[in-house]
Amino acid sequence: MDSHVIDVTVVIPTFNRKHLVTRTIDSVLAQTRPAREVIVVDDGSTDGTVEFLTHRYRGRQDIRILYQENTGSGRARNNGVSAALSRWVAFLDSDDEWYPFRLERIAEALAQNSGLDALATGMDENVRTVWAKPSGAPQVTARYTLERLLMENGTSSCMAIKRDWFQRIGGFCRPNNDNEDHDLALRLLAAGGGFAVLQESLGLLHTEDSRHSGDIDWWYDRVFSFWCEKFEQYELRGARKRRALSSLYFDSSLSAWEKGHSLRSFRYLLMSFLYQPFPVRLARYHVWLRYKRLVRVLVSRRLWLSIGCTINKWPHRFLRRRSAEKRRGK
Repeated sequence: MDSHVIDVTVVIPTFNRKHLVTRTIDSVLAQTRPAREVIVVDDGSTDGTVEFLTHRYRGRQDIRILYQENTGSGRARNNGVSAALSRWVAFLDSDDEWYPFRLERIAEALAQNSGLDALATGMDENVRTVWAKPSGAPQVTARYTLERLLMENGTSSCMAIKRDWFQRIGGFCRPNNDNEDHDLALRLLAAGGGFAVLQESLGLLHTEDSRHSGDIDWWYDRVFSFWCEKFEQYELRGARKRRALSSLYFDSSLSAWEKGHSLRSFRYLLMSFLYQPFPVRLARYHVWLRYKRLVRVLVSRRLWLSIGCTINKWPHRFLRRRSAEKRRGK
């Protein structure tokens, strides 16, 4: 194998995204330091994905197209890892893309931080903010402990992990394929593996057409349910659990605000204060940052417009309900 090539297999599960997945694959092929191989696992697509990709990338020895019956993205990733030849595996969703220097920065980070068995990175969402390779040494967090990841609800998405460790802890096994990356990172730490986060945005998440964009309640319910389940599983109790919930609600407040859900953001921010009003340090955020955020939200025109619109709807809902009751009475 060429020394310039990184010993990593990129696994891309896909389902009925024939034209989107080519953007994803091409972003991997455009890396400044290429991956050893790319494995695309088609999860029972009905749009001719396998035939389309086989024709488009014919003659390329570094791309393999696998097919399975429709059993979910978790099983697709597991099958891709089983077929991998490299020491490391990295995962990429079929509607997202990597910046050209991603694998190069990951290789640099792993070379400078021995003992890591998995490394996650940041990703931009919908809008690209990084156009050139970051200068200087990679900004890698200290190795996570299981308690720290639980307390911070930290990012563990877009992960690269040693193949033997992935198989040792059982791969992806969430029944609904939700929060798979977080679950994998927690099981890795519980088994004694080394995990850290490269604090650089090295790719682009496309969430405009994602399944949870239209049902925000469903998405946040799944997030909260997952973390509460993990708090119980790993016996996070008392003040530590309150701190973890405060951090979870604060992060959710930021996420909701960025998605344009002002009232939800305000509600989650208040829940963050409810669980822990005056912490010395709240995970990644000092207490002053939360108060600063609260003031910004309170004086925001967007918040009060949302409140006004909500209040304006109440009389109409009341009148509709009364009208329906009268019709039923007749």
